[in-house]
Amino acid sequence: MTEQTTPSKNWIKRITFFVLICALLVGGLLIKLWQDYDQFTHTPITTLKPQTFKVVAGDNVARVLSRLNLAKEPMEQWQYKALLKQQPSLSRLKVGTYQISQSLTPVQLLQLLVSGVETQYAITLIEGHSFSQWLDTLKKHQHIDSSNLTLESISAHFSFEPIPLLDQTKYPFAHIESQFYPDTYYFTDQTPALNILERAAKRLQENLITAWQTRDENLAFENIEQVLVIASIIEKETAIASERTTVASVFNNRLKRRMRLQTDPTVIYGVADEYNGDITRAHLRDKNPFNTYVIKGLPPAPIAMASWESIEAALNPKDTNYLYFVASGDGGHNFSTNLAEHNRALRRYLARNKH
Repeated sequence: MTEQTTPSKNWIKRITFFVLICALLVGGLLIKLWQDYDQFTHTPITTLKPQTFKVVAGDNVARVLSRLNLAKEPMEQWQYKALLKQQPSLSRLKVGTYQISQSLTPVQLLQLLVSGVETQYAITLIEGHSFSQWLDTLKKHQHIDSSNLTLESISAHFSFEPIPLLDQTKYPFAHIESQFYPDTYYFTDQTPALNILERAAKRLQENLITAWQTRDENLAFENIEQVLVIASIIEKETAIASERTTVASVFNNRLKRRMRLQTDPTVIYGVADEYNGDITRAHLRDKNPFNTYVIKGLPPAPIAMASWESIEAALNPKDTNYLYFVASGDGGHNFSTNLAEHNRALRRYLARNKH
């Protein structure tokens, strides 16, 4: 006798088959979702434009994605939520300015915004410039906060005292010249200008303390302040690195013999706004505290921002008998040990440049 299948067994088979189909469908869907999610996390964001982006206080991932025009579709929103669920640390955004590139994946984007590694900007504070020129450079940089950058704030911040008996109206920055290390400095957006100057001042002082210990024993000056004065004059006299120690030797030798330095850059600084590109006889005779054709010894302050190379030259001048130098006409200088030799070199220079 053939055994017949009961209705209840047929229903069980149908339900089992239905459950199996549903499980396969759900499993397939989950696999598809996982594949899409995995691809999402590892694929560069094609709609992301290279840009400088700011994370501000109170920002969360949703706000950031909105400003970046990302996660507009429900699926993409879900994928970002899943990513933050999987890696909660990616939600801890850090305030700052970041450089976003087009090749970033969603994971890399959020890793950048939680890293705190901000976009770096640069400013070059040039040797040989006056502090007034540095001030203009700092104020013109759009990524530097120079809102409190005044002569008064700088003097107070660094405890710079005005030089006694010096005309502060004519020489407002004399007590600040050459107190900072010329170089290129890197910083984040809206860094206060005083912070950058603080780094430059600290770097100069640290280097000076070390270099002073290895100075030449036969220097004609006795302290670091005088070194900076000589270095600033060297900086303005020659742009040729190999000449610096020789120029330094001339000044050192003249100071030892109590000869006036008679250097043109001090004349230019001394007459201040009266200088228009040519040194006149009146300028050479002008009785101001910087004019080394008139005064004996050193000016009361540096005349420019000295490079470290000029400072090193001032500390360790070349061993020579030179007392004079004049431009050679080719960018360098001719050095002489006596006035007659110097005058011959001067005549050659004038003849060469005669129009």
